[in-house]
Amino acid sequence: MKPEPRHKTITCIMPAGGAREVHNRLMRERGVLSATTHHARGLGMGTMRRRRVLVAEQKDVLVALVEEARADELFAFLYEAARIGEPHAGLIFMSRAGLAHALVAPVVLEENRGRTTVSQTVVRPLTQD
Repeated sequence: MKPEPRHKTITCIMPAGGAREVHNRLMRERGVLSATTHHARGLGMGTMRRRRVLVAEQKDVLVALVEEARADELFAFLYEAARIGEPHAGLIFMSRAGLAHALVAPVVLEENRGRTTVSQTVVRPLTQD
């Protein structure tokens, strides 16, 4: 049995409203299905110094589980797509995924009288690093 590929987790924190488009591009252009987005709120170290009043800023967070072999390529893609290099655009980081499950796209079994029968999505457990 061949060993399962190792995985990395890429986390991208960006201003609110941008994650959905970046997530869709990641799926369409790079074929990554194992990504999710959510909203967050928080304070930065400079918030109090600049404003004198604490205001929690809304952020979007995109988390993607990717194969280690493609991690650098996908990190660069997310860096550009989320415009992380621009001032106040957010941050991105990558870490090793200790335990992961690979998500395999649904398989079309047959077309019957205009209806498509689709098998269940297959989830395979991966070994822990």
